[in-house]
Amino acid sequence: SHPDQPHLLDVINVKHLNGCVVHVGRLSTPTDAFELAIGDEVELQVDPQQRQLNTCHHTGTHLLNAAIRSLFNKVTYQVSSSVTSEQCKLEVGLLGKRIQKVDVQLIEDLINRVICSATPVKVDLLSAAEVLQQNDITMVPGEVYPEQGLRLVNVQSPELQLSSKELCCGTHATNTSELSCFCIVNLKQTNRARFSFTAVAGQAAEN
Repeated sequence: SHPDQPHLLDVINVKHLNGCVVHVGRLSTPTDAFELAIGDEVELQVDPQQRQLNTCHHTGTHLLNAAIRSLFNKVTYQVSSSVTSEQCKLEVGLLGKRIQKVDVQLIEDLINRVICSATPVKVDLLSAAEVLQQNDITMVPGEVYPEQGLRLVNVQSPELQLSSKELCCGTHATNTSELSCFCIVNLKQTNRARFSFTAVAGQAAEN
């Protein structure tokens, strides 16, 4: 495009294909005059508010997963999760425990205490061999992980008996205090031993 009249592409999705990070974009204003060729330069602009909401919800998902394991001390496994600027969703399998209304309050209270404790969110790069030496790392069943460059997101709050160690390549807060508050807005039982949580954190929770 002409430098004086740049075209704007809204990034609507990001995919990992054959070792490449592919950004899927949509023209803000559709036009037949748009051309994009290999070697063309583009300027990437990150919406700071959108990014902040995403990071809060991503870290919030990890804290939710850890709080469920910490409070109920049952066999749990992650079925699925999704993170947007509006909310986060986590579906977990939980054997031997039925989540009640009072449990939702317990989960929220623990996460909000961890947020108030201003606990650092640490990130380390590990190899698969180093990961296997630790038995307290949360991994997604069926996920295929590479041998090197595994990104471990780690939140440790021993005084509140919460430990979160998950392999994750997503964008996260650097400190739990950035989430400001956490609220579970919906809970549904998807089958006999599975529960799906929807929650908001940060500015989305304040609103």
